Amino acid sequence: MERVRSVLPSAMLAVVVTTLSGCMSLAPVPYADMVGAIAEGADFDPGALREAWLAQSNVEEQRPRLEELEAEALNLLADEPLRLGAVGSAILDIYFGSLAGHLAMETFYQRVEAPDDAAKHERWGSAVQEAIDSSAAGTPSDPYQVISAMEARAFLLARNESPIGSMYVSTDDDPFVLQILARREEQAPAYRAFDLERFYRRVQADASQQMEATPAGARRGAPPARHGAGNVSFGVVNLFLAMQRGDSAAQVFVGYSLAREERFEEAATWLVPASKGGNLVATLILAQMHRSEAFTGTGESRDASLEKAEDHYLMAVAAGSDEAMAGLGALYVGGFYGGGMVDEGLELLDNAADNGNTEAMVFLANAYAAGQLLDRDYDASERYWVRAADTGDVVAKLQYARFLMAEDVEREFTGQAWRWLREVAQEENPQAMLLIASLYARGVHVSRNYQRARLWFRNAVSIAPDNPDIVNEVAWTLTVSHLGKLRDERYALRIMERVMLESDAARESPAFLDTWAAAHAANGNFDRAIDLQERALEQARRREETTVLAVLQQHLEAFRAGETISENIP
Repeated sequence: MERVRSVLPSAMLAVVVTTLSGCMSLAPVPYADMVGAIAEGADFDPGALREAWLAQSNVEEQRPRLEELEAEALNLLADEPLRLGAVGSAILDIYFGSLAGHLAMETFYQRVEAPDDAAKHERWGSAVQEAIDSSAAGTPSDPYQVISAMEARAFLLARNESPIGSMYVSTDDDPFVLQILARREEQAPAYRAFDLERFYRRVQADASQQMEATPAGARRGAPPARHGAGNVSFGVVNLFLAMQRGDSAAQVFVGYSLAREERFEEAATWLVPASKGGNLVATLILAQMHRSEAFTGTGESRDASLEKAEDHYLMAVAAGSDEAMAGLGALYVGGFYGGGMVDEGLELLDNAADNGNTEAMVFLANAYAAGQLLDRDYDASERYWVRAADTGDVVAKLQYARFLMAEDVEREFTGQAWRWLREVAQEENPQAMLLIASLYARGVHVSRNYQRARLWFRNAVSIAPDNPDIVNEVAWTLTVSHLGKLRDERYALRIMERVMLESDAARESPAFLDTWAAAHAANGNFDRAIDLQERALEQARRREETTVLAVLQQHLEAFRAGETISENIP
């Protein structure tokens, strides 16, 4: 059933040695010779075999047929094992390192009761699987290294994970990544990320030409090139190729891109077919899209969007999606479907939280703390904050610290919360540094130390000197704090001057202008403070920020009277 290439002499199983000018150099073994050596008993090295195969001049010609056969094999694995022999053999004839090919042959030989041959392919397939597994963590920031979407799918199937949805992602850092939503037995679905760049980069030139030759209407909806006109980005080229093959992961990418631009009708033309084809990621995006439509709609339009969102969420919930449980649960608890759905919403949110969904934990923590959607319960809120932070979520760790620091909560700041804050701060997170600074200034959990507090405030600015929000918070605190030993008016004015002079958006913000004015007043520059405060009032009126007008006016009157601002902070 199998056809294997001719065998190398034993002396040439690993490398071909050539002598040049008296020096020894190692030349790569040709792919066909390497396959022959493996069949003869040489070690199976998936990485070396892959490199040898990719080095062939006809890889691009073989790629479409290889992917077609691999897709067929993976679809036959469960129900038609006797057909796998011919398909698997054809796959391995093209690429002997194909995980799908070895899975097919292992299954076939098991079915025809040829245990020795089955064991051989099981061993080779396991080597490929281990090579992929050791290549990365499989997260969006550290995707597995594979040569095709079919290899990614075969890898998941070999781990008893069933793909139930997928989407391509293309960024400047990761030009071509496939994210697959997969489920293992009764566990909640989880995303696995695969980097396809290395293999598909070989086809960039041909694909670019094909894409440029395609009429614009035929590629409508394809994301624009990021690197300038006439220079189609690598990721976009291959997404285009995937769309040409009807790949639902590419359809989802385009639909998601359009939905983010609020081009909802166009997005649906891509997402609905993918969802009907069984791509759960498309179903989730449709639910979120219709939820967004409902938030901005009114009357019958709002009701129709809510109904569509609920339908798609329920489909995803039935597939075990904790994302859908969290999203629909929040809508139910929020009263979007009437007050009678709160209990169902809580059950969905609890199930999502039990499946490790941080979004559900954070929603419940906030809801119990605020006491608006649910009865206020600080004990329940803290439990959910701890669970969310314990998942490693940075935002949850920061919000848990803020929860404990709130005066109306009246809770002791815990050692665990302190450790989490320090860990996040060590990752150069300016928000964590601001919270640590506030703890030192207030003497909460640590001994009050104004010098350390100012140091942590400065650290936050040094990490994010161009972030107006960080700079504004530090400058305001060091300018108006009622704690005289904490103030540092000169430093506050210096950092505020810099960010205000460099950021057009900051100069249009009434809040930032207010801080800038207060810093000038604290340094004795009252004429400048009055001028800036009048601008702050003008901007607030123009932007119809009526809630801040009274405070801004009070500050203006203080500056006109030669007074500075003092507040009970931090």
